[in-house]
Amino acid sequence: LFRAKADTKNYDANLAKAKQQLDGFAKANLSAGGAIKQLSGSLVSVAARFASVTAAVGALGAAFRSNIQTALGFEKSMSQLSSLTGMVGKDLEKLKNYAIELGSTTTLSASQVADAFKMIGSQQPQLLQSGEALKQVTKYAIQLSEAAGIDLATAAQTLSTSINQMGGDSNNAARYV
Repeated sequence: LFRAKADTKNYDANLAKAKQQLDGFAKANLSAGGAIKQLSGSLVSVAARFASVTAAVGALGAAFRSNIQTALGFEKSMSQLSSLTGMVGKDLEKLKNYAIELGSTTTLSASQVADAFKMIGSQQPQLLQSGEALKQVTKYAIQLSEAAGIDLATAAQTLSTSINQMGGDSNNAARYV
């Protein structure tokens, strides 16, 4: 028979040492895993922040483009109004300021007010001689449009037709509205 003889005098100490090394290895792996998890969480957070910054920059760009298009539209309307009225320089600047003023105090934009100036001026050419008269009739056409819930073109045509049929002038616009 064959007999194996094992040295068991340090068995418990060696087993405890091996268990301690395994525990240390497990802790190191957990620590490394936690670090990787933390790093991946940080990367996700950075990516989310980058995405929100990118979205904000995109929104700013879109708003900037929209503002430029609005300004260009307004300038185009003012240029057309200048062609229609023959007004330039200070007189045109007054109409521009009137359009901005009415645009800020009504439901219309300044560009829409400039378009209303053109509509009313084409229906009542005598108003093209006075920026103030054009402003007053346009203001009343806007009030009629808002009060009646109709579009501005219809309100402007209705008011202009009433003034023309009654032989009135811009001073009668409020009465007709």
